[in-house]
Amino acid sequence: AMNWTAIKLFATAFIFQWVFYLAIELLWILAFSPLLLAHQNGSIVPPKAAQYRATVIREVRYYWGFGESSSTFMAQIHQESNFREDAKSAVGATGMAQVMPMTAQWLQQIYPKDLKELCDSKSGCPLNAHWAIRTLIIYDKKLFDRLTWAETKDDRWAATLSAYNGGESWVTRERRACGSQFPVASNNNVSDSH
Repeated sequence: AMNWTAIKLFATAFIFQWVFYLAIELLWILAFSPLLLAHQNGSIVPPKAAQYRATVIREVRYYWGFGESSSTFMAQIHQESNFREDAKSAVGATGMAQVMPMTAQWLQQIYPKDLKELCDSKSGCPLNAHWAIRTLIIYDKKLFDRLTWAETKDDRWAATLSAYNGGESWVTRERRACGSQFPVASNNNVSDSH
């Protein structure tokens, strides 16, 4: 004689397990499908960023120390080039760090000890990913150290990133035009995690 109670118990457990796994799979799809869709629209950090994450962290630790987060630099590279080594702008900036040719040459000359090991060219190597990352980090440090007039660290970062894009002289002109009050991002737009 068959033990119907055992069969019912087995069938109930099997169905419960199947429903449980189906629910987990559905939750996974619901949780990650917005990220997958967002990635298709280009609104999240590209997978290519993972390829350079360790290099950015290492370079930030070396030039800035352990007190500075690498996330600012990762975000800057994402904004500049979407982590594309061969990125070219309409105005002539190239590489992941979107360095102008004259700026690349100038940085190669003023930081030979730091940059020559990655690139022997007098013109710099903006299409070399490691050179571009190191250059961005070194140049940000130079600007950050010079823009001491900013009242808060967030203001200093805002000025640094503005100077990176428009040049330090542009930031100085804008500051003078604003009566020494450089227009900076509000605290709502810049995180304290720098």
